[in-house]
Amino acid sequence: MENKEGSQKKGIEKVAYSDALIKIEKFVKGNLSILKLTGRYTPRVKEKVIQLLGNSRTDLALEVQNVNPIDISFASFLRTTQEQMNSRGGMLIIIKPPSRLVEMLNMCFGEGAFTIVEDESELESRQTPDSKKTPPPMKEYQSGQKERKAKIAEFRKEVLKTEAREKSLDIARKRLRRFLPQSAPQIPGLDIAFEYRPSDKVGGDFFNFIDLGENRCGVVIGDISGHGIEAAVLTGIAKKAMDIWARTLIVPDKVMMQANRDIYPDLDESTFITLCYGVIDASAMTFTYGRAGHPLPIAFNPVLREKPSQLQSKGMSIGLDVGDLFDTVLEVKTFQLRPGDGIFLYTDGLTEASDPTGLEFGVHGLLTLLGQNPGKTAQETIDNILATVDEFSGKEKQQDDITAICLNRIVS
Repeated sequence: MENKEGSQKKGIEKVAYSDALIKIEKFVKGNLSILKLTGRYTPRVKEKVIQLLGNSRTDLALEVQNVNPIDISFASFLRTTQEQMNSRGGMLIIIKPPSRLVEMLNMCFGEGAFTIVEDESELESRQTPDSKKTPPPMKEYQSGQKERKAKIAEFRKEVLKTEAREKSLDIARKRLRRFLPQSAPQIPGLDIAFEYRPSDKVGGDFFNFIDLGENRCGVVIGDISGHGIEAAVLTGIAKKAMDIWARTLIVPDKVMMQANRDIYPDLDESTFITLCYGVIDASAMTFTYGRAGHPLPIAFNPVLREKPSQLQSKGMSIGLDVGDLFDTVLEVKTFQLRPGDGIFLYTDGLTEASDPTGLEFGVHGLLTLLGQNPGKTAQETIDNILATVDEFSGKEKQQDDITAICLNRIVS
């Protein structure tokens, strides 16, 4: 038999809206609607919340402790929602907001402008008792002081800028994903897989597989310093330069030298690119590679139960030197692929993933994992690694793009 008291306490629960970025759960408890937001706030969330409210005249409680980013755009959304509730004779209650959000709301709208509770048990006592539902007091906000009005005007300007920037970043994020490979190459005798996980920001990871003919395939993986629109633009430039010169010059040292000369003038003093470029020769079963300041490739062989090791080679990042020093430092090596051999390429977003205490997963963690449970296929190897990193990070937000490429020589 259903527990009536427990059922009334929980109310009606359902996932009202969900996409890749945000989940909105809706609870109804008496004359109170509760929306729980989990994930990334975008202007689209505002539209969905307005749709979910419909013509409802009940009070609204928003649970927002699992929302990011906490910025002026999100604060503006809360203010708009509050005004809409007040116009209907209802009120907005915010449940368990992070301290950063409280400080932002107090700075922009004045202390006491929003009704805030730290626990759902407080909701009933904070609802307005009469049917008219008079709005909560906002003395500071309504004081009419010139200083306050100036702050609000500036705040609104920043909100517009933030929303415009969010839309631009969203467009850049989608375009960046479209020009990256959608599938791994099919090469006889080899099993190849990849995974690309962009962070909330527009990052600078890029990768590519380039058909070089004669059973050869170029593999590129790189990372632009920084984030945002500039990183997205430079990602396109770097990928295209590598694509052009790989098809022309083939061998890693010549390709990377020429790419550095082409890209160097487009980078400022604070921007650089780490990159690893290798050529798979399926006829000889070799992997010839060079690296420009990028994390070292890792070789492993679960069949022979050998301890995973980093494939050493020297090289400086693209954009730090116009040519002479870059060319001198660059070192190209060849790795012979035996049956069962695997090579793992990655960007530092993987090893720099941190747990709640700030401890990074690290290269040692990756080497240990590849030695213990790499997976039977290239895709399984990547899936196992990313699942372990996710477990290690817990609820910590992904701070950087993560890209991983795994290539295995199949055991016949």
